[in-house]
Amino acid sequence: KEVEVLIIGSGFSGLAAAIEATRKGAKDVHIFEKMSYFGGNSAINGGLFAAPGTPMQKTEGVQDSVDRMVADQLKSGRGIADEALLRHVASHAVEALQMTLDAGSEFHPYLQQLGGHSVARTYQTTVSCGAGITQPLLNECRKLGVHTHNRAKFEGFLVGEQGEVVGVKMRENYHFEEDQPGKVINIRAKRGVIMATGGFAQNVDLRMAQDPT
Repeated sequence: KEVEVLIIGSGFSGLAAAIEATRKGAKDVHIFEKMSYFGGNSAINGGLFAAPGTPMQKTEGVQDSVDRMVADQLKSGRGIADEALLRHVASHAVEALQMTLDAGSEFHPYLQQLGGHSVARTYQTTVSCGAGITQPLLNECRKLGVHTHNRAKFEGFLVGEQGEVVGVKMRENYHFEEDQPGKVINIRAKRGVIMATGGFAQNVDLRMAQDPT
């Protein structure tokens, strides 16, 4: 099997990547999700979205900036985080927030100042969970013609002669709840593979590093 753009994971990043790839001209974009439902860990989080320099901040007179948000994150993260990545996220946060709004996400008409933030910069969905973002993004993907596949578990990359990633090994009909293995197939990607599996609940070492209790 061959596709144009292959995305592994259907959380915030995977859905956003699919929308952006389609808007940039990709015609055959596929999202693969191992669970029976779409949205990943993103669907069950608190539905919070922090961004500096938003229209609501300006309306409420909140003074904020990319530099301030990055400084807050470095301080609260005790220097562990990658500053370049933090700056990239903060610099594009308003743009990403607008993507969710354009897709139909609804947020409370006020900002919150959460722990670690020096000013109020956090939006929250009206349903108080991440599904308030993932479901509109998923709907937008389908409107744009993105193909979505659930119960498809990533098993490894297909690598070309020069060491480049040319596709993936995917386990079809995977049932996480019933421990049914399904069938492994090879899928090649003509223009690229995007790994969008940010959740780390099954990574015991990383989980313990974040919360030893």
